[in-house]
Amino acid sequence: LSLLTTAQLNIIKNKELLAFSQDTTVGAPAKPYGTATTTPPEYYAGQSSKGTHVFILNTSASSSSKTITFASVPGLASASTYKIHDMWTGSDVTVSGTSWSTTLDAHDTGAWLITPS
Repeated sequence: LSLLTTAQLNIIKNKELLAFSQDTTVGAPAKPYGTATTTPPEYYAGQSSKGTHVFILNTSASSSSKTITFASVPGLASASTYKIHDMWTGSDVTVSGTSWSTTLDAHDTGAWLITPS
C-alpha cells in the first residue's frame, strides 16, 4: 500500500463502495445489464440494503455521455422521481423523468446509489 498514490488510496478506501461490496443483507456483486455492445460491458447494477447501485464504465479513449434509463435497471422500483447519489463525490441530485445522463472521462467509472424519492 505504501507505493499507491493518494488518489489510488482514496479509491480503495471509499466507504460507500466498500459498504456495497461488503453488504451483509444482499451480498451479491453488481451484474451487467442491458444490451452490451462493448467488452467489457459498460452498465452494471446491483442491490444492497441501501437500494440499487448503478456502475458505468467508459471503455472509450475519449469522454462520453452515458444515460441510465431507469426502467432498464434491474431491481430499481418504478417512481416518478429518483434520488441519484454519487458514490465518488457524495453529491445528490433529484431527477424526474425516465432517464438521467452524465459524462464520464476516458476510461473512467461512475458509481451511483439510486432510490425512488
